[in-house]
Amino acid sequence: MIKDLTKKYGLKISFTTAYHPQSNGMIERGHGPLVNTISKYCENDVYNWPKYLHMALWADRITAKRTTGEPPYKIVYGQDCILPIEIEHETWNSLYWKKKHDH
Repeated sequence: MIKDLTKKYGLKISFTTAYHPQSNGMIERGHGPLVNTISKYCENDVYNWPKYLHMALWADRITAKRTTGEPPYKIVYGQDCILPIEIEHETWNSLYWKKKHDH
């Protein structure tokens, strides 16, 4: 099944080891902004990282990427995410969502 999918979509599978992160450079570069964000929240105290990880991941998922020009959230769900503040203070995005989901 995996072979069929990789052939169909022209994907190349590469295996790397956990002990040689340089071989996974693209992924490691993607982790850089997350590490920087968490470090700033925690003021470099690594013991607080679990407390702030979800916020850093959320920020990463709703931020447009240079490679695609879109946030990962929009690529997965097909629309911009509605931020919590948009529920309290309506925006065009939240009004559109309400209209679309009112039955």
